[in-house]
Amino acid sequence: MPAFFSVVMATWNRADRLSRAIDSVLAQSDDDWELIIVDDGSTDATAAMVTPYRRERRLVWLPRSHEGVWPAKNAGAAEARGRWITFLDSDDAYTPEHLAARRRCLAANPEARFVHGGVTVLGPEPMRWVPDAIDPTRMVPLADCAIGATFVVESRFWSVLGGFTPNRWAADADLLARAMSIEPSCVVRCDEPTYLYVRTPGEGVCEEQRLQAVKPPWPAS
Repeated sequence: MPAFFSVVMATWNRADRLSRAIDSVLAQSDDDWELIIVDDGSTDATAAMVTPYRRERRLVWLPRSHEGVWPAKNAGAAEARGRWITFLDSDDAYTPEHLAARRRCLAANPEARFVHGGVTVLGPEPMRWVPDAIDPTRMVPLADCAIGATFVVESRFWSVLGGFTPNRWAADADLLARAMSIEPSCVVRCDEPTYLYVRTPGEGVCEEQRLQAVKPPWPAS
């Protein structure tokens, strides 16, 4: 039977911290998941580091040529067999209740097809703020931004959306905006801060992605 959650983890040259992310999935209280690790052409010891984890039957290993974070996430989502597609950046982590919290949110909002939000930002205070996409002279809290790694999307709705647009500025905010434009009532915000977004120097999964975190110009559901 397909898993309830398909967790897509794109990584590139993060062998030194990838175990933290994988271990946080293995520690979930809700164990109805599959984990798809997309290695986006790493040249470090990523493959060797992941090898012991590949004994886990719920883990899917997907090596590919380097194309960037958004194509890698789309490739992982294309392999997903779960009812809900969600994400975890390879330098971040889930709390043990993360997936259970998202399942509770879905149960409480049966109309939901797209869930977002619920993040704890870890790191020095200055790194918890980013420039506003509309007015770059103004800084906004990162926790208020559209963070693609927190998305939980019904697999059929993911197909309708067509995934992330790789060459689009703020591809995660763009995906959320498209979901809102198609069916606003199906987009729900989850405020349980169980996604651990690590913002310490040198820990970004991909600077391309970190620079694309922007404040959503739409009201939260």
